[in-house]
Amino acid sequence: MKMREINMILYIHIPFCKSKCGYCAFNSYENKHGLKEEYTQALCLDLKHALSQTDEPIESIFIGGGTPNTLSVESFERIFESIYHNARLSLDCEITTEANP
Repeated sequence: MKMREINMILYIHIPFCKSKCGYCAFNSYENKHGLKEEYTQALCLDLKHALSQTDEPIESIFIGGGTPNTLSVESFERIFESIYHNARLSLDCEITTEANP
């Protein structure tokens, strides 16, 4: 029996927004600036644990929310360091982030 190829896709949810859109049903919070640092720390720990469970290369990373670009550059650096140190990325790994609104 032939084993099927596994395509690993990583979704990262950043639940912070500058304001909550009336049509939005996603898990998101506005003006929770004090929680961003704690959330980033918890996310990095979660990534370390989850990514250690497989050695399959990640084919795609999607960062959604909320509004992911409300995080600081330093927070994104820590998130990507957690991914880099705990996972293998495919040579053509696609990385996408929402930046709306």
